[in-house]
Amino acid sequence: MAVVSDALDAELIHTDYADTKKELERLTTRINSLIDLRLGGEITKEELQTKREPLDKQMATLEEKLLHLSKSVEMAQESGTILKAIKNRISSVTSTDLFREDLAKEVLDKIVIHSKTAMTFILEVHL
Repeated sequence: MAVVSDALDAELIHTDYADTKKELERLTTRINSLIDLRLGGEITKEELQTKREPLDKQMATLEEKLLHLSKSVEMAQESGTILKAIKNRISSVTSTDLFREDLAKEVLDKIVIHSKTAMTFILEVHL
């Protein structure tokens, strides 16, 4: 169940990242339009500053959010890689002659991940 939750979280992070990038592009376009208006003499320097200030604050907030989301995307990708490795390892353990798949499902209690390359399988045996 947690694997499904992690996959959904990763998808939401990717969506939020894309939406944030689009919003940054939209704000950049608005700021460029204001600059064009100023260069064309249609607005004063003070009007430019007044209109640009809130946009600059929004940009800074979104850039910070984008940085945080990019780290989250990296973590989600790393989690996906780790989950695939766990799945492959479980498959290799359960596909051996030592364990039948139904037996492995019955006795496998939990998996403890120590690092990217080390994990422990804890078996629950009822005597």
